[in-house]
Amino acid sequence: MRRILLLAPLVAAAGCLHGPVPRHLVDDTLQPRDYPADAYLTASGESSEGAAQADDAARFALLRKIQARIRGVAESVETQAVRDDRVSHEAHQLQRLSTESEFAHGELIRIAERHSDGAAHYALAVLDRRRATNMLSEEYMAADAALRRLCSSASDEGVAVARFAGLYGQAAALARRAAPLRSALAAVDGRLPEALGLRLFEALDLRRRELLAAHPVRVEAADPEASDLVGPVVQAIGRMGGVVSAAGPVRLDVHVRERFPRGVELCCERTVLFSVDGQPASATPLVVTGCDLSDQRAARAAALKALSDGALESALSEVLRTALPLDVR
Repeated sequence: MRRILLLAPLVAAAGCLHGPVPRHLVDDTLQPRDYPADAYLTASGESSEGAAQADDAARFALLRKIQARIRGVAESVETQAVRDDRVSHEAHQLQRLSTESEFAHGELIRIAERHSDGAAHYALAVLDRRRATNMLSEEYMAADAALRRLCSSASDEGVAVARFAGLYGQAAALARRAAPLRSALAAVDGRLPEALGLRLFEALDLRRRELLAAHPVRVEAADPEASDLVGPVVQAIGRMGGVVSAAGPVRLDVHVRERFPRGVELCCERTVLFSVDGQPASATPLVVTGCDLSDQRAARAAALKALSDGALESALSEVLRTALPLDVR
């Protein structure tokens, strides 16, 4: 009898059982007896179309359940940070990223049971919490250790601004990996791991803001056609944590080349380039196009409107990454 009980989950996973449907496949609030909550996360799915569709429904339901747990962890972490009065813009962005991130190891979810009552198909999806915890823990610890090393290097008092900017960019990328991993690990394991690297990164972000305040940017139009881009560039730098001043020691020149290809409409193709302190930046040119039926001025306005905040911030991050430690999106 003991041998039959041990093999039952394996039989269910291999094929489809018929007859009365177990209650845990109909009521998702019930925990399956063979998959206790301290060892597994589970969810059921149902479909009248077929077994494959029931499998997909169960997997999707379990992914939603895991995502809800991740959101809960991330929101709890941010709430605690607010109470501790240590929320920076960057820390808020990291928690937002954790809240919106997706569980990256869907391959660990398996279908453990299948059932059919003749009218519909049912499936049970399970996630082995210990296996997922081991995998996520290994990834988080590696990211955290690398983040701590970078933060330590960038925190040296004698490091030059350009060097700091490069290290900060690398640290920000690692922090954006570590924060979601930490939330996912807590969602699966039930325990929130230490955040040594993320705490060091928060301190690094404070120093970044001090450096930005001490090194304002002077934005100038290098061509008459670029004059309408100065305002958007100034606003973008501000959103990224930078400071703009007419007497700033860092000079950012905006260059624009225009073409007006004519089809059904008159279009304006604008190629935007930047130079820092007189040196051409190596970033990929930013190309935007706008069209209008009337004239060049209207087409140029349409091109300006087509330039998104995200595209401009991404270009500026690349252009200024070796000069200033701006937010790296």
